[in-house]
Amino acid sequence: MGKQKKKTPNRNKSPVSEYSPMKTRAGSSYPVADDIVDAPSLTYAAARDKIQSISAEIESFDNAHSPFFLHSSDHPGLSIVSHILDGTNYNNWSIAMKMSLDAKNKLSFVDGSLPRPEIDNRMFKIWSRCNSMVKAWMLNVVNKEIYDSILYYEDAAEMWNDLFLRFRVSNLPRKYQLEQSIHTLKQGNLDLSTYYTKKKTLWEQLANTRVISVKKCNCDHVKELIEEAETSKIIQFLMGLNDSFAHIRGQILNMKPRPCLTEIYNMLDQDESQRIVGGSHTSILSSPAAAFQVQASQTSDQSHVNLTQGSYQKPKCSYCHKLGHTADKCYKQHGYPPGAKWKKAQTIGTTNLAAVTQLPPVVDQSSEKKDYEELSNDQIQTVISYLSNKLHTTSVEPIQTQSCASTSTSVPVISQISGTFLALYSNSYYDMLISSISKEPAVSPRAWFPAQTDDLPLVQTSIPDAHPHQDVSSSKALIPSESKSTRQKKPPKHLQDFLCYNNTTSINPNILYPITNYVSYSYLAEPFRAFINTITNDIIPQRYSEAKDFDVWCTAMKEEIGAMTRTRTWSICCLPANKKAIGCKWVFTIKYNADGSIERYKARLVAKGYTQQEGLDYEETFSPVAKLTSVRMMLLLAAKLRWSIHQLDISNAFLNGDLDEEIYMKVPPGYADLIGEALPPNAVCRLHKSIYGLKQASRQWFLKLSATLKTMGFGKSNADHTLFTKYVDGVFLGVLVYVDDILIVSNSDAAVAGFIEELKMFFKLRDLGTAKYFLGLEIARTDEGISICQRKYILELLSLTGFLGSKPSAAPMDPSVKLRKDVGVPVSDPSAYRKLVGKLMYLQLTRPDIAFAVNTLCQFSHDPRDIHLTAVHKVLRYLKGTAGQGLFYPADDTFDLRGYTDADWGTCKNNRRSVTGYCMFIGNSLVSWRSQKQDSVSMSSAESEFRAMSSGTKEMIWLSRLLNDFKVPFKPPAYLYCDNTAAIHIANNSVFHERTKHVELDCYKTREQIDSGFLKTMYVKTEEQLADPLTKTLYPAPFRELIAKMGVCNIYAPLPS
Repeated sequence: MGKQKKKTPNRNKSPVSEYSPMKTRAGSSYPVADDIVDAPSLTYAAARDKIQSISAEIESFDNAHSPFFLHSSDHPGLSIVSHILDGTNYNNWSIAMKMSLDAKNKLSFVDGSLPRPEIDNRMFKIWSRCNSMVKAWMLNVVNKEIYDSILYYEDAAEMWNDLFLRFRVSNLPRKYQLEQSIHTLKQGNLDLSTYYTKKKTLWEQLANTRVISVKKCNCDHVKELIEEAETSKIIQFLMGLNDSFAHIRGQILNMKPRPCLTEIYNMLDQDESQRIVGGSHTSILSSPAAAFQVQASQTSDQSHVNLTQGSYQKPKCSYCHKLGHTADKCYKQHGYPPGAKWKKAQTIGTTNLAAVTQLPPVVDQSSEKKDYEELSNDQIQTVISYLSNKLHTTSVEPIQTQSCASTSTSVPVISQISGTFLALYSNSYYDMLISSISKEPAVSPRAWFPAQTDDLPLVQTSIPDAHPHQDVSSSKALIPSESKSTRQKKPPKHLQDFLCYNNTTSINPNILYPITNYVSYSYLAEPFRAFINTITNDIIPQRYSEAKDFDVWCTAMKEEIGAMTRTRTWSICCLPANKKAIGCKWVFTIKYNADGSIERYKARLVAKGYTQQEGLDYEETFSPVAKLTSVRMMLLLAAKLRWSIHQLDISNAFLNGDLDEEIYMKVPPGYADLIGEALPPNAVCRLHKSIYGLKQASRQWFLKLSATLKTMGFGKSNADHTLFTKYVDGVFLGVLVYVDDILIVSNSDAAVAGFIEELKMFFKLRDLGTAKYFLGLEIARTDEGISICQRKYILELLSLTGFLGSKPSAAPMDPSVKLRKDVGVPVSDPSAYRKLVGKLMYLQLTRPDIAFAVNTLCQFSHDPRDIHLTAVHKVLRYLKGTAGQGLFYPADDTFDLRGYTDADWGTCKNNRRSVTGYCMFIGNSLVSWRSQKQDSVSMSSAESEFRAMSSGTKEMIWLSRLLNDFKVPFKPPAYLYCDNTAAIHIANNSVFHERTKHVELDCYKTREQIDSGFLKTMYVKTEEQLADPLTKTLYPAPFRELIAKMGVCNIYAPLPS
């Protein structure tokens, strides 16, 4: 019995121990039942009730309505508002923060309604976790100075109260400033929407400074106060309007009952829209990028008829009492423009032509003076600058016209420039300009087809695309699509002095070798033709001085500076003593969507990292860069396996890498103008994060990106460290990283979409859709395969060097010319030679036909001579005739690996070294090639060929590893073709003899792979050796034949005549 009594307490304890493992819940940090474990005297029923109550409490924490609930997307690095608190924008920032915290049900942590519990309270850990999360969110949206001052607060409520006491501005000076801004704000040059938005913003800011407690009462005083405040806003809004709204403003003031402010804005907006439709004019001189408009008129008496038929009353100036303008634009009150004259010109009558520009008069002060005025010298320079720098053609098909020029110069001349009509005055500079620009026929708006001009690449024009691109099957004149033509059968008398165009397809006889003879778009499908047209016509500025005059590029620069400010990339300070600041510059580019539309204008701030000193400004700089062979391999496999190709762009990628060194950078060009603030003298930027151009920048960014991809389940390729692959349940995903551009291939579109969404959680990126333009490669895809070329790059290079109109060459080099390093006259500017050869080096990405020529020319970069520059010019003339040439990857299913190796023994006249050349194929697709001088002199042709075979063997081993990373099965052997039987025998024969005693050990790599079964050597005839153009200069006929066998084709080849 005694033993039974001793066991009785154990029975009471056992139910509690049964629940003791529930101290923490899986995946949660909530404490559960610590006090139960230490209470052995509890009965079974009491323990059960207590556990149930605690479990119910825990479940309440997982409820989305609980302030302790944290969503899976909540993390400490989250920025819950878009604006950074800098001390001057507290009111707007606090409102946005309250909205965001309230949306996440965390407002009680900053307003003090959920105070800190005691440390021994079971709720303390849960409260502390949420409090720390709110603190982290607040720290993420303040600048560096404020960050340091609030970092050490323990409660989020204390941080919030500190910011409130410091930055809350509700005193009299603030109210005075807002009231003054409200009363002084006038519409001026602002459009109605912008003016209303600014006014409304000031009202909201003023209301936010007022702390008024309105209690319930039985009177209507509160309602009367609200009505009075609304009336005051209406009066302030109407007082600031321009005189052009005087008529409707009077109507509004007389309306009873009074409309609300929103209704008034809608009335004014409708009135403004009617006046725009009614024929309001915009001067191209004041806004160079203004849209060109069409006015249909037959005589001077009908040229300015109001299209609204009396529905709109012209504004009347309150100063000179004339119609057609307002007092704020009255020249008699404010002065005339420089060089303004009042001499009338004959009125121009036009028919319904596409994109006709009708320049308004320089001085337009009355309804009677609506004719064209003569331009001043300053205004002439404005138009010339606009034509030279701003406008460009938007064309698909080249169309030429012949003109019958009139000898009359007494009236303005209407001239058509690449689809755009401009009113040109006299025959001074404009006549010279017009004579060098190709003409094309006029078409109606419905039949607008942009056309490409080749005769003068440096002066181009364009207009905004108002109509969708349509296909052009030939270069004949386009026919308007109207059901009934409004064109007169005979030219009217008042047009007899103008240029009359006779539409033909003949080429301008002044250009012997127009580019249209060598680049045609007839073979392209309509969507891809429109895409190619878009990327060809956009002109990208090369420096800040060229970009600052255009709004799109100024906006892009402001976005770049804004991104760096948000990420706290730098802080403005004075340059410390004994410190040197590195320079910086702007680099501009355009990002395109898959349909050819412009995704964005991108301005990138690049530091001049070449001035950095090792050990002082940086330590480690190594960062892998994607091999261009890997890019071709991805496209090749996408063609063969029908994989999708996607492209991403990481916004401000380098800003994601932290900077450890102390680096100062000069203020970016135009920084003060872009941000609208004055800078202190000797101001510099202290960099806290890496930016483009720093030697260590790419390393910091790549380390962060690679770590992110690994956490997402990707594995790094051993063949190319910038290639990341993922293979799960038959779904393959390959990601290739080239700085901030990412190329994705996959056999599943859903996997690509999921990867993009997951990556957006870590980085700000832009989805550019299907890859069509990547790293300068134009990617054209059909069911037959994929074609890649660098047509745009070549045309820009020819235009830059002045070879766009040169006579083409049949081969890149002359076989009869042997270049030496000490023959000829040194060139005056060696850097220009090096820059040009460097541009040709990047062109080898898709052009194996120039590989040998570029390799040869690079050997003279240290001391270029005139004969070397002439050889470079011959390469450019060869590119002129083959601008659209590139590689074609057929959509077949052959994956056998084969290569061709060749060597030209002792070809170098300077040191008698041989040249190695090889080209590698996967199936029938050329994926890798090389032309390079050997490191040492070979004693025989067999030795030089054996060295070439060794180089080819190493490349084939690397390609097989790359195929394995793409999960593509490769079955040995790989076939290596050589036209030297002695080298083949040496590779297969292990007996050492006289021919091999001078060969280094690494050349025996080929024999080792043959023994392992990976490689098999084959003999090929010399005339069938595909690597022959990579080792020597050939005559045009055999050169073209071998290049064609490599898979090089030209989808832009002109139609056979």
